[in-house]
Amino acid sequence: MNLIIVWSVVFVLALVCVILKKKLRIVSGLLLVFAITFFSLLTPNGKVLISLGSFNITEGALNSGLFKSGILLILQYFSKIVVSSKIKLPSKAGEFINEVFCIYEKLSQNEIRQIQHEEKEKEKVKENQKAGFVKKITGVLEKIDGHLVQVWESL
Repeated sequence: MNLIIVWSVVFVLALVCVILKKKLRIVSGLLLVFAITFFSLLTPNGKVLISLGSFNITEGALNSGLFKSGILLILQYFSKIVVSSKIKLPSKAGEFINEVFCIYEKLSQNEIRQIQHEEKEKEKVKENQKAGFVKKITGVLEKIDGHLVQVWESL
């Protein structure tokens, strides 16, 4: 019964996120569910449902894994909803929580690829600056070298 309630809440929160046009990563959510359920199955608990060689899939472990992964998805979707609503909480603790949600929103808006692209662009700018500096130094050294050659030839 608890499992049905948890997954009902997951679907309701996912629907609210879709209505609020929040980006849901379905594949990462499924991977989370599969990983937590798999690792929960490694500790057998309860009635054996399926036996694959020496690996037993038990009812208790399966329920536990699905329950835990559902709770994590609830927390993830709930945080997306709370961040989007711009709730202002009073007191110092409220200010801290608001700041945490603000940081979370900024982090969840940028995708890793975009951040990596920006870092590559910054590296290119630095390389171009280094190349310009090297050209300036090379030009100065060539002028000094040319002057030294003229002095040497005049001797």
